[in-house]
Amino acid sequence: MTTTIIRLAQERDLAALGAMVGAQAAHHGDAAATSEDLRRRDILSNHPWVRVWVAEAQGRLVGYVACTRRVQMQFGKRGIDLHHLFVVEDRRGQGVGTALVDVARDWARDEACSVVMVGTEPGNIRAQRFYLGLSFQQVTVEGVRFVLPVEAR
Repeated sequence: MTTTIIRLAQERDLAALGAMVGAQAAHHGDAAATSEDLRRRDILSNHPWVRVWVAEAQGRLVGYVACTRRVQMQFGKRGIDLHHLFVVEDRRGQGVGTALVDVARDWARDEACSVVMVGTEPGNIRAQRFYLGLSFQQVTVEGVRFVLPVEAR
């Protein structure tokens, strides 16, 4: 079996990450609208917006996990939102996704978080089974969300 290394994303990973983000978007019926400059801004800046770890095997990126911080101020609880988890098709079922979730869980512990959260599309049974198999607990989310478009300065 090929050794897989999990590490924080670096400058050299931005192009390959773009391809995987595009594949993730396509899986959900979306078209990725990102660029290397935007990934650099969000992942590698002095104040990164998202924490991204990559899985590398034989010099090739085979997956990534992207996480953001979240908070429930009224309860004094910190959490991590597992925003994206992606593994290339030929490496699925080989423990890469589990290793990526493990690094997200470790980061949550290091950041004094009490929860790691993730969402799936309602029909994505494979992903739901994967998360349940890793001891995630299914929760029902109620309420309505709103979006206020703003223009960046």
